[in-house]
Amino acid sequence: MRRLALLTLVSGLLACGADNNNGGPGAADPATGPTDPGTNPPPSNPGTDPGTNPGNPPTTPDDAGPSIPFPGVVDAGGGGGTNPGTSGVGSACPCTGGLLCLQDDTETYCSKNCSADSECPGGFYCAELQGGGGACAKGSGTTPPPPTGDGGTTPGGGAMGTSCAGGSRCATSLLCLNDSDRGEQYCTKRCTADADCRTTTDPNWECVQLQGGGGACSKTDPATPFDSGRDCARPPNTTGAYCSAVLAFPNPATDDGYRVAHERRYSYLRRDNIMLVRYAAKAVLTKYAGTPALDLMDMTQADGNVPGTDVGSLRHPAGTHEDGNDIDIAYYHDSWVLGGRTIGENRGGEVCQNNGSFCTANSTVLQAEKTAYFVSKLFESSLIRVIGFDTKLVAPIRAAALTLYNAGQMSQTVYNKFQSKMASGSGWPFHHHHMHVSLNAGLQKPGFSDDGLGFEVQGCGFDLRGLPTPRVFFEIRRIAR
Repeated sequence: MRRLALLTLVSGLLACGADNNNGGPGAADPATGPTDPGTNPPPSNPGTDPGTNPGNPPTTPDDAGPSIPFPGVVDAGGGGGTNPGTSGVGSACPCTGGLLCLQDDTETYCSKNCSADSECPGGFYCAELQGGGGACAKGSGTTPPPPTGDGGTTPGGGAMGTSCAGGSRCATSLLCLNDSDRGEQYCTKRCTADADCRTTTDPNWECVQLQGGGGACSKTDPATPFDSGRDCARPPNTTGAYCSAVLAFPNPATDDGYRVAHERRYSYLRRDNIMLVRYAAKAVLTKYAGTPALDLMDMTQADGNVPGTDVGSLRHPAGTHEDGNDIDIAYYHDSWVLGGRTIGENRGGEVCQNNGSFCTANSTVLQAEKTAYFVSKLFESSLIRVIGFDTKLVAPIRAAALTLYNAGQMSQTVYNKFQSKMASGSGWPFHHHHMHVSLNAGLQKPGFSDDGLGFEVQGCGFDLRGLPTPRVFFEIRRIAR
């Protein structure tokens, strides 16, 4: 079956900022004491940027999970996407005459409800909608229906990796995957782990979570050759920016221990920062063999601007996530189900029951030791200015760090940074699904106070509930006739 979507409105933006009443990273957390080495207060007017959230946390519980639409979400009109008038099937949205605005792969057009191909005009067939029911979609109605229970596949269809756009079918045992990150639809197979997808001759696949449940193999780019090691050093006889150059975060090899989870256009970082994060992720995988890849989330645009600048809607306030100095990184955690959603191991999802801004209970899925070990590897570098966490995650991470320190797994200097460079509290909302790593390397930004290290003092994060999942995968099925 091919499954399409009616267009609906996405509300809410990424939000980031500090709380006016209780201070930012420089403020003391009642549970943990001072949480940031910074000495200056946070900006006095948080939440004024068009891409931010007001300082007060949302009150709507997040237990039901975020409202994550399918790709291409825009409202085509009232009444469930319909509008009275006279437009025809296949015409451009907005629609009139009681027609629907339909998202079909990468295009949108007006359509109408149907239950069989015969109800659609020539050049259209009846396709299943994500929310149930059918609508007329562009394509041929001559392909026979799929065998019952085979997930929309049929003998003689496309092989793994071949296109299944425009109503094309996949071979038996395969499914048609919509990969929003690539803007492609291609044949693939179901999976539970990356190893199910990769072969020695074709390793560029990973297992991703489908919106409807279960997993499917998704294409990945080949690993990018990159400098190894923790610290950046300029090669002899080079000129211009080198360690400070803002680069696309390299595609990982299977043994690098990370996954670039957000849009590529927002996944740029300074070379020295890239090296440090790669070093830490690799260290975790080396110590804890078999650990699934850790999600790396928002970084910086290619031009050094805040993610979202390119579309005029900032995902973080000006002064953070600029010039390749900041990166949001998932926690190491178990796979679990929250509000009916399965959050895969080490994916950038919530790790606790929460109110949309902060954890409201201690996490039962946080892998504190792995997270502490990863953070310790970051703390080995003098580049780290501060790392922001949700308050309820600080104590278990610090306790795990003490255990590792007593076992000789980190130095006294590194262990001390778990007290001096871990930030939390009311000025750091939206860190129940990621840690925010901020580095000293950046230049001071206008409008932000200098904490003595040349970088702004501010909490930063984003609200998953208002963000369509950057990489959306769902199975495309064709309606049986």
